[in-house]
Amino acid sequence: VPESFLSEGTRGAAAARPRLQTIRQEILSRTRLERILEELNPYPDRFGRAPLTAIVEDMRGSIAINVKGNDSFTIEYTHRDPKMAQDVTSRLATLFIEESNQSRKNQVEVTGEFIESQLADARKQLEEKEKALRQYKESRMGRLPEQTGANLAILQRLQLEQQSVSDVLRSARER
Repeated sequence: VPESFLSEGTRGAAAARPRLQTIRQEILSRTRLERILEELNPYPDRFGRAPLTAIVEDMRGSIAINVKGNDSFTIEYTHRDPKMAQDVTSRLATLFIEESNQSRKNQVEVTGEFIESQLADARKQLEEKEKALRQYKESRMGRLPEQTGANLAILQRLQLEQQSVSDVLRSARER
């Protein structure tokens, strides 16, 4: 069973901590920060003059990610313009949420495919077992324990028929 198929409850809080540490790496990734630099341009005086790598590193230094407990975190961005700080922080969170949702969607698809394959396998095994059971019953028709009641009823009916035929035969002999 894929690890992603297991519920959070079975893995416990111990598995949440490493996940939150990877969140830090995802948020501070170069591609994400470059994307925000291009979209919001929080350093217009440096953009185009300083190397992009240096701007990304400065921006990374202005971002603080604090893990709170086992299941939450905060993102902080320091900038001289409060509106820009709010916009960048909001955009970081939005990008993370979008990517997290896409990741979960992919996990759901993979899990769905896994469940479908397991269901198909189980269906095939069930059909094989039903076929084997049907063949077994056909080969032992009339000798199975569940047919005891029917066999006794047939036996009683045949005894009644025999008695009736015996009566008819005796009556014919007497005539």
